[in-house]
Amino acid sequence: RNSILSGFTIQSGGTPILSFQSGTFGRTTGGIEVQSGSAPTITGNTITNNACSGIFSVSSSPLIQNNEISNTIDGAGSSDQFLCSYLYGVYLFSESPIFLMAYYTNRSTLSNPAVISGNTIENNSFTSLGSGSGAIYVDLNTTDASIDYNGQGIYYVIENNVIRNNRHSAQAFHTIGGGMYIGAPGIIDQNLIYGNQADFGAGVEFTGPIFWNNGNSSPTLYYDPSLVWFVNNLVAYNIGTFDDSQIEVDFPALVEFANNIIVGNSALPAVLVNQSFQANAIFDHNGIYNPDGPAFTGTGLMADPTGTFGNISA
Repeated sequence: RNSILSGFTIQSGGTPILSFQSGTFGRTTGGIEVQSGSAPTITGNTITNNACSGIFSVSSSPLIQNNEISNTIDGAGSSDQFLCSYLYGVYLFSESPIFLMAYYTNRSTLSNPAVISGNTIENNSFTSLGSGSGAIYVDLNTTDASIDYNGQGIYYVIENNVIRNNRHSAQAFHTIGGGMYIGAPGIIDQNLIYGNQADFGAGVEFTGPIFWNNGNSSPTLYYDPSLVWFVNNLVAYNIGTFDDSQIEVDFPALVEFANNIIVGNSALPAVLVNQSFQANAIFDHNGIYNPDGPAFTGTGLMADPTGTFGNISA
């Protein structure tokens, strides 16, 4: 990572686009854009008051470290809910303060994972429609059916960040993941995630990667399980407009939870593993507590892990 961006204030970048973009990545705007397999170091910067994204990265391996990323907006107050959204095939994306997308047409893999470490990501607000997040969005998609996502290694490490008071809410189904939206294999370790808001998955939303089996013009969506290690994190007091679950595991994602503290704040479960969508999870030595409702639900298909493998609810 020989290219270094350090010590700058990066602000007022980008202009929200009226109505969504259709086609290739990189068509929307923001503070910093990382493309084409590059691996810069972005460290010690203040990235604030940008439109659509603070850092937008596609098929690259940036080190994003010790930055303040705040007040990213998408033109709140406009009647157009497609500001900062764009259409790729039939899939609608919404930008995020940190947006990481890995897109592959063959079995190639990144030489290093993207690393997001030691940042404070706060007070960002989005109302655009589409899959996105109030703070960090990570996804992986391909047109190659032969790719084994888990065999490709780790695509990102997210560690030691403070992720707080971010909002991604447009009163629509696709506004999910107030703190993070995760759709690729990787490691999430020792983060503080609190006070965020989304319609669904108020703190963290997990899904599987996307396979476009008919090419980019008219794809059919398939979701393939991806293994995520979610360890040593605190997730608490995030707010869901429709679903107050602090963590939601959807579609065929596979997540291993270890040594986390997760605190709910509503009549809905603190952790939801939606096995009706073939999601799955492993729980080892977690404290999952909800003073106002259930700590866990597996949608009737997965047993509550409390009392097994060191998991407690207290």
